[in-house]
Formats: sequence, structure tokens, C-alpha cells
Amino acid sequence: MHYTHAIARLPSATCAQGLTTSTLGAPDAHKTRQQFDAYISTLLGLRLTVTVLPEEAAYPDSHFVEDTAVVGPEFAVLTHPGAPSRRGETATIEPVLWRHRTVTRMGADAHMDGGDVLMVEKRFFVGLTSRTDEAGVREFAAVVEPFGYRVDAIEVSDGLHLKSIVNYVGRNTLILNEEGARNPAFAGYSPDPGQARGLRWQLAVAERHPDHPQRLPRHPGQAANRRPAHPATRHQRDQEDGWRADLSVAAVLGIQLTRCQRVVLRDVVPDRDAVLQGFR
Repeated sequence: MHYTHAIARLPSATCAQGLTTSTLGAPDAHKTRQQFDAYISTLLGLRLTVTVLPEEAAYPDSHFVEDTAVVGPEFAVLTHPGAPSRRGETATIEPVLWRHRTVTRMGADAHMDGGDVLMVEKRFFVGLTSRTDEAGVREFAAVVEPFGYRVDAIEVSDGLHLKSIVNYVGRNTLILNEEGARNPAFAGYSPDPGQARGLRWQLAVAERHPDHPQRLPRHPGQAANRRPAHPATRHQRDQEDGWRADLSVAAVLGIQLTRCQRVVLRDVVPDRDAVLQGFR
């Protein structure tokens, strides 16, 4: 599938008041904005048209726009978020959706967060979580199945959303955490890339590197914010290039990097450039 447009929203200064299951402490609003800017720069660098909506201070989680709508080539489903504090967000994004798709609103008796919905070609995996229930899955399926999509519900025990444990990066590749790798819903897919219908899956590992502080690029492909004072060796330059590529892939996947953390992608995605190329 070829993507040409993206919709994003500026993080609000109130984002630290948002809902979370993390034990890492409250988000840093300034750092969140830095990461958002890097994310938008990556999308623009991939030649996507990006619509950036203004911040919504009344909704600290509103920059997570994917939870409010699920958009496919033929439709847009305006969800009914599982958290009561987020339900007002749908009205703020509905007008821009109508510019691109016919919008179907989910009923008040059903609940769904877009973070629980993963599209893999013509198949949807939908996580059953504290935010998405069976009624939400049924309403969603009623909209998308006439377009030829298959919908499979998956119980999720670890993580807030389904896409906390699994994501699709194109080119028949899933990235999963340990729970996702063990989930029987994905057992039918082969790790053999030679099988036309098989999904190759790899384990994404987030590791702490106290001696490797966070560095954000000014723009994908440009130098990082801080460069060594002395001439870099070829090995050092290769390390820097690999790190910037990891940051770019992480931004495309929507992974937020925090201080002294990195997402180890070079061992997960054999060809990071191919992953980036897949989004062009």
C-alpha cells in the first residue's frame, strides 16, 4: 500500500496529564514536542503531505490521533474511545477526515481505540483491551468487511493497545515484542520470506544505554545535533549513520524515544533503508 497523506496534531503543553500505563514518570512536554517535530520531519522527508492540527489543551492525549479514527483506502471510521476523557477528541478530528473519506461514526454502545487496530494488507487484527470491546469490533467489521477485509479479534494482556505489542512495517514484515511473538494469532505466518503469503516477524527490543544519550536529527539524512569535536573515523561515521537511520525508522513506526533509551532496529530490520523506501 502506498501512503501519500498523514494527519497529526501538535502535542499540548498539558500532555503530561495524559493517561498512561507506564511507570517511567510523567512525560516531558518539551521533549515530547522535540520528538513530534522529528516525526513530522521524517514524514515530510518521505514526501508525504502532512496535515498538522492545532493542539487541544483540553485533551492531553489528543496528539495520539490514530485512536480517534481508523482510515482505509475506502473508508474512515470515527471511533468511540474507551477512555471517557478522550471521547471529545473525535469531534476535533472529524472535519478533516471528511476532506478525504466518507466517515462512519461508531455508536455510543461500542468502544474502540485506533491503537488497537492493525491493518495488514486486506486483514485487520483488532485487540480486545480495556479500550476496545467486542461491540466495537462488530461495528467496525460491519463497515470494512463489505470492502473485502477480514477482521480478527485478539486478546491482549500486555500493553495498553494491540500496537503496543505488534506493528506492521510493510513488505510483509511484522515487528513484535515478546508477547506478540508468542501470540497464537500470528502463529500461522511463516518467518520464511520466500513464502508469498508468509509474514516475516522479528523481535523489537528496547534497551537502555546510559552511555549513549539521545540524539535527535535536525532532519532525516542530515547530521545529528551534536558532532564530535575531532575528525570521525569511518567506523564512527557508520555508527552515526546507522543511529540516524534507526531514529528515522522509529519515527515512521511512531516509536517515541526517551532519554538514555534507543530502539535497537539494526538487528531487527535487516535493511532499514528498504523499510524507509517502502514508505516513499
